[in-house]
Amino acid sequence: MLFQEFQKWISLIKITKSMTMRKYLMNQSFLVSCAIIKLKLFLFLMLLNLIFLMKIASGKRFISLRVGRS
Repeated sequence: MLFQEFQKWISLIKITKSMTMRKYLMNQSFLVSCAIIKLKLFLFLMLLNLIFLMKIASGKRFISLRVGRS
């Protein structure tokens, strides 16, 4: 675990040596914002899916109630 962190820091140092810190930070923030957008989209789709499933479940319940009455 510690070794992996050390490798990350080494790669970070190499990146900062190869290009300017500002470019790297801009790239990082861009990647983070992309990840956040993806996460929000995923959560939104999950919510829609949940609502859809709830509607199906309630629909089935209504059908079973109708069948039970008749």
